[in-house]
Amino acid sequence: MKKVVVLIWFISSFSTSLVAQTFFTKEFDVNFRETKNYSEKGQVVYKKPKALVKRKVILENLISENSFDGEYFKIVESDSNDAISFNHSDKKLLFKAATTYYYLSKTRERFLEIFPHFAGGKQKTVVRIEMSKRFSPRTHFDERTHIFNDARTVPASLFQQQKEIDPCRLFKQEDCSIQTILPWNEEIWFYRPRLEKDESTYEQVATQINSREMKNILLGNFIYADLSQALYEISNGGVVDDLFFEYHLVSLGLSLGVSEIIPQILELSSKIFKNRTYLDTALIPEVISHEYMHILLKNFLPLDNSNHINEGFANFFTYRVNLIPSIGKKSRKYHKGLLSKQLHSKEKYRLSLETVPDLAHGSFVFSLLGDLQEALGEYADAVFLSSLRYLDGASFLNKGLVMAINKGIDDVSKGRPELNFSLKNKCLAVFLKRGL
Repeated sequence: MKKVVVLIWFISSFSTSLVAQTFFTKEFDVNFRETKNYSEKGQVVYKKPKALVKRKVILENLISENSFDGEYFKIVESDSNDAISFNHSDKKLLFKAATTYYYLSKTRERFLEIFPHFAGGKQKTVVRIEMSKRFSPRTHFDERTHIFNDARTVPASLFQQQKEIDPCRLFKQEDCSIQTILPWNEEIWFYRPRLEKDESTYEQVATQINSREMKNILLGNFIYADLSQALYEISNGGVVDDLFFEYHLVSLGLSLGVSEIIPQILELSSKIFKNRTYLDTALIPEVISHEYMHILLKNFLPLDNSNHINEGFANFFTYRVNLIPSIGKKSRKYHKGLLSKQLHSKEKYRLSLETVPDLAHGSFVFSLLGDLQEALGEYADAVFLSSLRYLDGASFLNKGLVMAINKGIDDVSKGRPELNFSLKNKCLAVFLKRGL
């Protein structure tokens, strides 16, 4: 254990005193992301992710000699309020705690290097690993339900002004066994991983086809096609005899059978192709960085709304910090059955991006910001940071995001009309290319 003593001089109008804050360092194994650098003109422009390997690193800025309690991050297990001890018997838990602490610290450090004037990153954040309880904005932890394979950054409690609150009074219950709830600040939660079987896309489609509504539509199309054929034969002089009726009755029977049996076969066979998902978020560096971006951006993008803009900006600034143009890629052992997010995706805008919540965790905004960064060049960071002031949890992509980017350009190019015109034209080309 190496001690680093930092002396902070505190000067007041009444007295001068010397305040000593002692920090510690500790060596631990972490899940380290190996990368291959790609450079242009001697400067690294992006890093291709390679394997995740166990590597020893030094954890810094610890304020405790024996636990994961640091100046900016405190790693706790599940719903505990105590930092995880370095002497914990569970080595896997220590590995996760060290990995999250290391990458959160590196993310904060690198972000403030890139954006030195950014007003954020000063508060201490509680980080919960091995979580399973769902978040409740009223009681902090929802004891009734459990979830797995996830990570989220939760907003602060609504009663920060109180030291504590009586849940029995909160819920107006006389006979109440719930313990007193203490207020909390914004926190990062990494949930336990668990192999789960979900409906695959094939199974979802097959189930829809086997619904009564779809089978009626299918049968109607078959009958329509057969009647059309029969009328065509009659209109062209065909003989209406026993053979004619026998043929079309058989055809009608086959249509009925196909419309009933084939959808059932499809649905039964689809059960074989269950989608197996497994996600250990506390061991994937890019996911760890992504969650901390939500903390840094919380004054612009609220934590209680996981929409496309919130997730897309968090993804993009994660890339700005680590230069890895993907999230989840090359993490197969810890990231199964889920698509990684890609900076270089060419996905086009569609209305469902605004209305389907699950699509918020895709690549559209992430990759759109990547294209805009290329168009804006050296002005990209300033434009993006300025545009955040014009966004909120209710902003839409096709209007809100486009408007915010244009206002960000106005701020950055104030007094320079030619630059304003040039940057807006370049961004307009990107918006049109991506369907906005």
